[in-house]
Amino acid sequence: MSATLESKDVFGDQYMGLPLKPNGSPSTALLAEFLRASIHALYDGNPVSGRKILGLTEERLSVLFQFRSSLSEHFFAEELLEQSESSRSELVSALFWLTNIGDLVAIKGGYYLPTPTRVIALPKSGYLILSGFPSDRLEQEYGLGKIRGRFARFTESDIPLSSCIHSRLSDWLKLDSESLTDWTKTKLNSPLAAYATDATKWEVANISDQGLRWIPTEEWPDYSGVQVVRFKRENLYGYQRLIARLKRVPGAIACIAANEISLNDCSRILHGVLAMKGGAKRLPYSQSEANFEIRANRYLLPEVALCLAAIAIDQNETEEEITEFTFLKNDLERLNSLIAIFGMKLSPRTI
Repeated sequence: MSATLESKDVFGDQYMGLPLKPNGSPSTALLAEFLRASIHALYDGNPVSGRKILGLTEERLSVLFQFRSSLSEHFFAEELLEQSESSRSELVSALFWLTNIGDLVAIKGGYYLPTPTRVIALPKSGYLILSGFPSDRLEQEYGLGKIRGRFARFTESDIPLSSCIHSRLSDWLKLDSESLTDWTKTKLNSPLAAYATDATKWEVANISDQGLRWIPTEEWPDYSGVQVVRFKRENLYGYQRLIARLKRVPGAIACIAANEISLNDCSRILHGVLAMKGGAKRLPYSQSEANFEIRANRYLLPEVALCLAAIAIDQNETEEEITEFTFLKNDLERLNSLIAIFGMKLSPRTI
């Protein structure tokens, strides 16, 4: 009689002091540690190929966890047919967020560089540490206690100004001197380019205290002014987003002028519109014994999404356009102090 050991049987609910998912697979915080270690091992002063970073990380993870890798797929293709297809996409997502938070720099052609170590003082207490170097090296070099445990690294220890670069929180968050509402008004009042096309199958954004809803243009009640709209790209993944002027014509809805906008600009405009309406900026969370969770759609204010990703211990795509972030319970105040910069506040989710 034989038994199969899984990673959770060996490691419990943590590995290297970092949490595992309930099924025993690595959390995004743990993936980040492995990715930093991989680029550090490959870095020789020149940019490192993203393929090499992902490949080395996959091989290291596949030894410890049920994790797909290109080498194991080559030799054990049949046995791995039913295994999750998400391993590479989870790593790619973690690599994207490491670039976003500032631990890595992305270069054209799919190459990356580790960033030098910087620290940022946080609103209440403690520091955010940004660095392309692995946590164990940072802990030894700066004489710090444990800094790992979340996707980004944090410490409560005082760090002398002379020991490393000190950066400003406003620079990390890319805060503009212009308010969000003023920026939104400028975007919405900008001249639109001529863009005559059928918009019958498009959707119009409707944001309120109850959240964001995308309403078919045929059901939209008021075509005065400009609207934030989206439509599915043909033969491509995702949506194209526009600021558009619409008009009802016999049997259809027509677009007469529009400017294309990025996902980030679309998110900022929607939150700017909510602010102009005087809407509440609450971010609901649900709490368990040791953690709390936030479910957010992809149109969350980008600066707030950055804070969530940095402090989270794990994140999962639960359904289309919804991401669930998991946090340590004792990080509630830290997260609240950061999102307060944007006039937002965490509030317990009511059933």
